[in-house]
Parts: sequence; C-alpha cells; structure tokens
Amino acid sequence: LTVAIVVMAFLLISALFRRGQRLEAQAAEAERLAYLGTLAAGLAHEIRNPLNSLSLNMQMLEEDLATPQAATGQKKLLSITRSEIARLERLVSDFLSYARPRPLRLRTVPAAELLERARDVVAREFALRGAIFEVADESPGAAVRVDDEQLQQLLINLLQNALAASEGTGRPPRVVLRARREGPRVLLEVEDNGAGIPAEIRERIFELFFSTRKGGTGLGLAIAERVVRAHGGELTFESEVGKGSLFRVALPLAVAQPGTPA
Repeated sequence: LTVAIVVMAFLLISALFRRGQRLEAQAAEAERLAYLGTLAAGLAHEIRNPLNSLSLNMQMLEEDLATPQAATGQKKLLSITRSEIARLERLVSDFLSYARPRPLRLRTVPAAELLERARDVVAREFALRGAIFEVADESPGAAVRVDDEQLQQLLINLLQNALAASEGTGRPPRVVLRARREGPRVLLEVEDNGAGIPAEIRERIFELFFSTRKGGTGLGLAIAERVVRAHGGELTFESEVGKGSLFRVALPLAVAQPGTPA
C-alpha cells in the first residue's frame, strides 16, 4: 500500500510538473505576443503613412503617364514601384495579423460550408490561370466549431500557395480541396501537383519570414499554424519532390449539431 501511494504521488507530482511547464510556456508565449503586438502597431503606423503617400503619388504619376507620348520604360518602372508598394503593404498587414491576433469568434460550421466558401472566392482566379480545381466533401454532415472567417482565410491562403506551387512544372496545374472525417477529427486538405518541397527546407516552412516565393512575406504559413493551434488543431504537410504537396488541417469534431449558435 505504501509503495502504491508513493507511486501515485510520484505520478501526480510529475503530471503537475508537466502542467506547470505548459502553463509557463503559454505565459511566455502570451508575453512575447503582447510585445510583438506593441511592436507591430508602431511598425504599421510608421510604415503605412509613407506608403499611403507613395501610393497616392504613384497614382497621380500614372495618370500623367497615361498618354501616347509617355515612354514605355517609364510606365514599366512605375508598375514595378507600385508592385513593391503593394508587397510592403501585404508585409505590414500580415505581420500585424501575426503579432496581434484577434480573439476567436466560434460557431459550429459544417465542413462542407467551409469548402464552398473558399471555392467561391478562388474559383475565378483558378479558371483564369488555367488550373484544374476540384472540391471533394468526404465528411458527410461533419462539423467543426471554429472562427469561420479565420478558417476561410486560412484555406484561401493554402489554396493560393498550392496554385503558385503548381505552376511552371510543365503540366497543367491541379489543386484539390478536400474535407473528410477521421475519428474524432475533421481533416481539411489542400493538395497540389507542384514541384514539391525540397527536404532541406521542410523544417523551415513555418518559420517567421521564411519564403521561397518571389514577393512572399514569409508570414502566411506561420499565421496559418497559429490559427490552427488556437482552434485546438494541428497543421501538417506531406510532400514529394516532383509530384506535389498536401497540407492538412486537423480540427476537433464539433459535438454540437450544425447550425447551433455560438
């Protein structure tokens, strides 16, 4: 009996110690994010004002150059400048999103509804770029309790990444958006037939500011991982060089029935 009590006490103390470590890690993360939030607010204020001014000046210059006499080289330079301004604006917005995430507004949503919304947003872009886009709902009636705005944006980002990865491979771009049920989880998957992710950078793709795309901010996947973790889920991927990649968002199955208000 004494031995049993000692063992139980040891297990209890171990569990409490691990819980304490988790709480300390969460507190440290919250403190770090609060600091980043303050930094992001200042950064956004300092960068957006001159960016707005530059954008306005570029627009006025573009109007001046919209004449037959305007040099082609000047128009090209103007286009590049505006493109860089837009890139900086995306960087500021993405960094602000990462550093100061808003509280979740949860409601129970059928997985099929998340697929439909994301499809409606990107379908035209995929069609214009000649991509094969397939949507497959293999989660009959399954629902998740999520902030549907954040999940929709997450899926759109993953789809746009998949489209970019599928282009330039010599074969027609193909992207599949899928939902399926796996035990107590709902899986949302985005699969492409792109070049795949080289083994040497796979451990880095969720790092802040790491990007292999020209003009990418390196914040998209970092934000996506944070959003999924905030929902109690997991973001993982599989990739094979020369064949493509699959990104998988695993979320807890909602207990409530679809349509139940928050």
